[in-house]
Amino acid sequence: FPDFLHLYRTRGEFRSWFQPLVEDFSRATQAGRGKRNRWCIRLGIIQSTLMDVVDFLDPEPRAEKFHLHRRARLVGPIDNALDLPESIRKLYRDTAELMSGSLSAVTSLSLDKGSDVVRLYVKASENRYSENDPTESGDCPFSQRVMLFLLESGIPHRLISIGSGSKAPSWYLNLHPYGTVPVMEHGNSIVEDSGAIIQYLRENFPEPCRKIPTCSLPRGTTERNLSEFRRAFYYWLRGERGMNAKSVTTQLRWLEDALRKRPNISEGPFFGGSSLCDVDISILPHLHRLSVAGRELKGYEIPEELSAVHGYIKAAKNNENFLSTLPTTSSVLVGYERVMHRKRE
Repeated sequence: FPDFLHLYRTRGEFRSWFQPLVEDFSRATQAGRGKRNRWCIRLGIIQSTLMDVVDFLDPEPRAEKFHLHRRARLVGPIDNALDLPESIRKLYRDTAELMSGSLSAVTSLSLDKGSDVVRLYVKASENRYSENDPTESGDCPFSQRVMLFLLESGIPHRLISIGSGSKAPSWYLNLHPYGTVPVMEHGNSIVEDSGAIIQYLRENFPEPCRKIPTCSLPRGTTERNLSEFRRAFYYWLRGERGMNAKSVTTQLRWLEDALRKRPNISEGPFFGGSSLCDVDISILPHLHRLSVAGRELKGYEIPEELSAVHGYIKAAKNNENFLSTLPTTSSVLVGYERVMHRKRE
């Protein structure tokens, strides 16, 4: 602030840029009691907006876009109760014009325009990440889900592995403020959540995505069953109340039953028949981690009588794309040990 104040007082050009903002602040301090809360909201917006602009104009290396969630302020309509000052609107517009040369690009402000290559940010193996050669991915099953989808579909893409937590590079936090993965960047779009990413890919790359059929679960099973299956082992590992080895086995029995009831069971080992479908791509990353971490961390073995589940795992390991996206055993164990440690703390 002292630097800002000095520039504002001594540099006429600088003062002309920020005069509207200063006037907004001045009016806010003089507002009557009835308007005080509204002006406080406006001040908060002004502050966070200035931080957006500073982050974008003076970023860490590789920061190319406004924060994912903050970019919502660039598109209207603004809530009338918040009443975004025109000075801030102009600041956004001028920034967009400066960086992209087109006010129509105000929602993205991308410096990497024209590229049709999908950039997928995935969790790196513990203690490392690489922008150029992410040969070892981390334990995140949702990252593997999208990686497998991209390989099966043949969509051109580039993987960028990101360290988790404090190991995430600061430039990535400029792209995604929470530092989570997976996140996909394509043209002017940034998409988080593996399900949303896959939906985006299907909508924007319809031809290659036809290689991966959308298949229905057998009659009597629902998406809720699928969700509960994915969560069972993770919650047991965290020590959630009511979750135990029996809970995991119950979910595996659901999978066993679903595999046996597949209408296309004669066509191949997967829900998609001889090839992977969207259900397989969703289940297999979690099943692999359950198998590895369950045995090594909990002494849990998938019951032998679940022969369909064992056959399903074996068939997946004959798929080259599935194998190429698997994390190492050590990476899985380090990641899931951390899950257990967080719960104890």
